[in-house]
Amino acid sequence: MQWFKIGVIFLMTPLLLSSQSKVITITLENVVEMVLKENLDLKREHQKIARFKAAQQEAQSPKWASADFQTGYKRISDVMEINFSIPNLPFAIPSPKIRFGDYDSYEFALGISQPIFMGGMISNSTKAAHQDFLAARWQYRVQKNRIQFEAQKGFFNLIKALEFKKVSETSIEQIQAHLKDVNNFYQQGQVTKNEVLTVEVKLSQAQLLLTQAQKNIELAQMAISLLLNLDLKTKIQPIYQTDAWPAVNINSAVALNPDQKAEALGFKKQMDALDFRRKALQGAYWPGIGLFGRYIYGKPGLDQIHNEWMDYWVVGLNLQWNIWDWGKKSARVQQVLVATKELELGYQQVRQMLEADVQRTHLRLEEAQQQYQISQKMLDQAEENFRIVENRYQQGIITNSEYLDAEAELTRSRLQKIQYQIDLQIANYDYLRACRTEVDAN
Repeated sequence: MQWFKIGVIFLMTPLLLSSQSKVITITLENVVEMVLKENLDLKREHQKIARFKAAQQEAQSPKWASADFQTGYKRISDVMEINFSIPNLPFAIPSPKIRFGDYDSYEFALGISQPIFMGGMISNSTKAAHQDFLAARWQYRVQKNRIQFEAQKGFFNLIKALEFKKVSETSIEQIQAHLKDVNNFYQQGQVTKNEVLTVEVKLSQAQLLLTQAQKNIELAQMAISLLLNLDLKTKIQPIYQTDAWPAVNINSAVALNPDQKAEALGFKKQMDALDFRRKALQGAYWPGIGLFGRYIYGKPGLDQIHNEWMDYWVVGLNLQWNIWDWGKKSARVQQVLVATKELELGYQQVRQMLEADVQRTHLRLEEAQQQYQISQKMLDQAEENFRIVENRYQQGIITNSEYLDAEAELTRSRLQKIQYQIDLQIANYDYLRACRTEVDAN
């Protein structure tokens, strides 16, 4: 029986170890590094860039000569023949005949074609594909800036939840100590049972606050795990020192040039792509000219009478011109023109939103700083008030309810300071994100 238990433990140990949550420690700097490497949204953007790069290569391939190989076998039901007869002969001879070809034909052909003039369709299509590729790269930059801020925000939200938990635990310790004193007073007949129950209710409320803080920690860890592409059960421990955070200096709002933002640059590249696409479609109004050449080996080939294997070549110049198509070409051009107008309106809207984003984040940063400064004063006042109330309660000068009110106000002030301190850091990084500009480099 003992060996059976040992065997069960030996088999279950790997399962138990694998079921344990992974624990990782992160700093603000490396959480940004990790999210830029592992985030699935950014990986998808990388794949999109690769797709547009391949489309660019496809668009420029028609300007080079192309080669093709073709082979085939055909069976013909009837072949043309000419019969010759010689009249007035005293003896019979077979009538001679000539057959043009054979019932079976075979062909192997290698061809080369080179466009010479296509009305600018190939060159403009290539340029349009290149602009789409550049637009995809700017879209990646937009997503990169957004994801980076989301990682920073998630990091600080996790710190907020952890600090809330610490305050909740401190509050529970204070109330538990106070409950012990009140129970002693109750045993001595100095307070009523109602006052004991009041303290117990306050303790339950503090424990409820602790439970909420613990759940907020789990939710914050889950949010970061999603950003970092980790197992959702991963336990994340941030390394931080709130006292070491630099003070946020707020100046006047930055005079943003929206044309240097990744969002606007991406719109510009999309409009450039549509302009080149329009020119490519207009190239269909012109005739297309190209060279071609083919080397052919087959039977019967060109000599239908001898019906033998032979090789020959063909070269030529072709011209193709679609003169009338019931307005199909013009309709395509009109579609691109309308799409360009849509993008121009979207571009104007994006510029306004980018400027408004800077103003909004700056106002939020000013508000967060003011709230944090006020919360610091409120905490100092609450700590001093609680110190006085605690001494007076020990002397029996004030009631139990006054003590509990002072303790609740102290806990609330601590939570508010943490709230506004974290909000100030988040608002600062949000403002930096809104002010970040790019360099338009092709």
